[in-house]
Amino acid sequence: MTTGVVAALVVLAVMIAPQPQTDFAVYRLGGQAVWDGSALYQVRTAAGLPFTYPPIAAVLFTPFAAIPLGVAEVVWAALTVAALILLLSRLRAWLIPPTDTARAAGVGRALGSRWAPPLLLVAALATEPVRSTIIFGQVNILLMLAVWLDAGPGRRSTPFARLPPGALTGLAAAVKLTPLIFVAYLWLAGRRRVAIAAAGTFLAAHAVAFALAPAASRAYWGGVFADPGRIGSVTYAGNQSLSGAMTRIWGDGASVVQIHRLVVAAVAVAGLVLAVRLHRRGEPVAGLLACAVTGLLVSPISWSHHWVWAVPTLLWLATHATHATHATHGTDGTDGTDGTDGTDGTDGTDGRASRRYVGAALAGYVLFVASPVWWITPHDQNWPHRRDPTILLTNAYVIAGVVLLVTLARVAGRRDLYRPSRRMRHPDLVRRGVRG
Repeated sequence: MTTGVVAALVVLAVMIAPQPQTDFAVYRLGGQAVWDGSALYQVRTAAGLPFTYPPIAAVLFTPFAAIPLGVAEVVWAALTVAALILLLSRLRAWLIPPTDTARAAGVGRALGSRWAPPLLLVAALATEPVRSTIIFGQVNILLMLAVWLDAGPGRRSTPFARLPPGALTGLAAAVKLTPLIFVAYLWLAGRRRVAIAAAGTFLAAHAVAFALAPAASRAYWGGVFADPGRIGSVTYAGNQSLSGAMTRIWGDGASVVQIHRLVVAAVAVAGLVLAVRLHRRGEPVAGLLACAVTGLLVSPISWSHHWVWAVPTLLWLATHATHATHATHGTDGTDGTDGTDGTDGTDGTDGRASRRYVGAALAGYVLFVASPVWWITPHDQNWPHRRDPTILLTNAYVIAGVVLLVTLARVAGRRDLYRPSRRMRHPDLVRRGVRG
């Protein structure tokens, strides 16, 4: 692991050294405005960017305003990479198959090797959403970790185990409103105490912000939060949401916008229903990922760096065949419900399924590393709608998100979803009495 960490630090230094972290400068600007008592939503960075987040985000970033900018950028980048390492370690621990089924899929077996952690870290750093998050100094990875620690497995083995379940999700939603979709997911999935704790933390955080920065809070909730002009153009190629994709293709006429809203609402409902179904069928990771992708698709603005959820999603996709095989054949290698021979833990059908999932994961990884959304688009805010084939590249992340939801829907429809093994320690599954 030491070699991997050193390699990651070298990559990190190369990524952040050439240019200032423009988005982190916005966060730090908010913290400085709170220190100075300046009008939070009127100040701008040297690059002309305004502060667009809730006041509690500015309050939380006040410590970074108290130290030199260069030091603050290094500390922030290190925190981001540490969060990514913790997330990957939790996800890897969940996805490693039991020892007696490790031979079921090469990917599952590879996850158990000692080289897996550093290789996963370097592979994650190569994806465009993670690269952009670190280069710009964005908060996406830390928010993803916060949500994962509440809604995903493995929370009890982290330093955050003593916090009330739901508190981290509520704080993430307070900093950036889009994680509120996870609160709805937790409630609908039956984790109501966690959802209530998340909602309570969200409200408490904003109450603290109102006490410390009352003028900024009144300005934000009085209209700043609903002003899309402060965030950026919906049509900009970097906006990989359904709204952005449909606007780039069909324009933004009044009648077309109404259709856009209906489509977004339908996807939001379908995605949440799918996420809840997966959770209740013993696939909490898949349910969480379905909710995350749904949130990215239905948000009015989902910048390309918001798609950091692609990393755990692709890893889950690559290893899903291991668990599907485990379900079909059991832990002792006996034949499964289809009556086929299970002497080697697999059969032809499972082998083909494994190759399809691994192939899809590799294709998705190439897409998020190559990032074709930037290949042919101008880097200005004036993107005319067009219908030639190149528009597929411009909306590549959106298309990948839709394909993923369809894939998850097929998983949710399986009758042979695996029963969690003894390695799985998701508290909800334990409480529901699912045999492990």
